Amino acid sequence: MKASEKKIFFSLFSLAILVMLSLALGSCGDNIQNAPAYNYWSGTIPNWTLGERNIEGHVMTSQYDFIAARGTISPHGYFSVSFISPPDSLLTPFSFISPICQNNLHVDPPDIKYAIIGIHVIGESSNVLGAIRKSNSDTLRAGMYEISTIYISGNVAITGSVICYSDTVYYNWKGTAGWNASVIYYTHIASFGNTAMLSNNEPPGMLSWRFRRIQ
Repeated sequence: MKASEKKIFFSLFSLAILVMLSLALGSCGDNIQNAPAYNYWSGTIPNWTLGERNIEGHVMTSQYDFIAARGTISPHGYFSVSFISPPDSLLTPFSFISPICQNNLHVDPPDIKYAIIGIHVIGESSNVLGAIRKSNSDTLRAGMYEISTIYISGNVAITGSVICYSDTVYYNWKGTAGWNASVIYYTHIASFGNTAMLSNNEPPGMLSWRFRRIQ
């Protein structure tokens, strides 16, 4: 898979957007309710050492041309960030899937659009130092859970799967108009053939806020 195509596929992992394997996901844990609640995230990153910083939430498009969230992180690692709605021009229909992929998704209703953001810590020179995410791992691996932040234009339910070459994402996700959270569970990671599941089910007690520095 070309790098550009791989980027397209892994943006689906983030739903980032986006299971029919409900017996595996149905008992994963508590159901998260339209998080971030009230368009707001907050938490503490353990072992934070970069001091007080600003936080920005960039809409994930070909260019970071819209900031949909702003906040701060304290010298002790406590952060808070508030979200605003992105413009419709930056939203993408859930029904749009790259032609390189096999689309087995059922989107109800089919005209709902989305935007995904990356929550970034900003350096003194306005450069991006890294990203904040809620997860059970610092690195991508099989068995990893991760929370993605997504804006949607209306209530939606998504089931089915997307297959790109030997990579597969399964969906069983519902969201309401505004900011939502989606839970990605990576079941298989390899050079050829990655598998992930996306749902509303967050495993209780497993996830924590983490900072991933850009190398």
